[in-house]
Amino acid sequence: MERLVGIALSRYLSHYIKDYAADKFQNWTLHDLEFKSDVLQQLVGIPPNFTISKATCNKVYAKIPWTSLGHDPIVFVADTIFLELEEPSVIKPMKPLIFSHQTQQGWIDRVLDNIKFEVTELKLKIQTLGKKSRRKKPKPPAINIHIKDIQMYSTNSQWEIADLTVLHKVNTKGEVLLYKEVHVGSCQMTIDTKAMSFPLLSQVPVIIRLKSKKEFFGGPTVEFEFDLDVPELNIKFTHQEFKMTQRMFDAMLECMYRTPDKKRVVKADETGQLTTTLTYATDHVVEEVPETTAAVPAAPEAAADAVCTFPPIYTC
Repeated sequence: MERLVGIALSRYLSHYIKDYAADKFQNWTLHDLEFKSDVLQQLVGIPPNFTISKATCNKVYAKIPWTSLGHDPIVFVADTIFLELEEPSVIKPMKPLIFSHQTQQGWIDRVLDNIKFEVTELKLKIQTLGKKSRRKKPKPPAINIHIKDIQMYSTNSQWEIADLTVLHKVNTKGEVLLYKEVHVGSCQMTIDTKAMSFPLLSQVPVIIRLKSKKEFFGGPTVEFEFDLDVPELNIKFTHQEFKMTQRMFDAMLECMYRTPDKKRVVKADETGQLTTTLTYATDHVVEEVPETTAAVPAAPEAAADAVCTFPPIYTC
């Protein structure tokens, strides 16, 4: 049993941890690890408007309920996680993850789908660019979030802790419904610039309820919704703090309204027919449209490719 669980957990961890090796997972513990940013980004649901510039953890260990495995969850406990998100100057479309299709939930799937996570401390920094920063002006205020005592676990549809064998639901389309509840002991959010720093939230508890829909067992998440409960919310501003907060939210909205940057490349062949290719910043061709036109004039510049760059979409 121990060998089977070790193989399953090693396979699970290798999906999310960079340069993972099974021999590092000694006594069900890992030290000084770095997460795969692309996988973590899709797992957590971070849009391509942000890139993960840092995702590390000093220590993770597993608590395994050997006498009730399959009925009670395995618990992964992380000490301190450092996560930094930055708005990129060029937004690239996310690469899809590859999943193997499953029509039934096996015993191992049940164990892995319902792992409970506990995080002692999470330090998250979010930095946007804003229009002014894209013109070499000072960046908007950064958001620093300091969270302590996080617990995330699976529940039934009534948000009750139950036996793992009855937690998942399958709808008529074969999609799998999962329910998870997140309890945060305290959350502090700080707005920071070079000139000043002030707390927007200060040591407030938070409860989050997540409902997700997977295409199939072990498959990608196709839909999710969440309920955020902050029972002790109390926000105060000075005039200057309000202006900084407004600037931060404006920059966040500008960032979220951006789409993957595109460019159109127009090429002429020897007969004078133009071919237009629409590409993203990754140079992944998504559209190629032949255009019937008159022959290209035999000017010296005609032999060169014409390149038109579409600017990103911004919103005030």
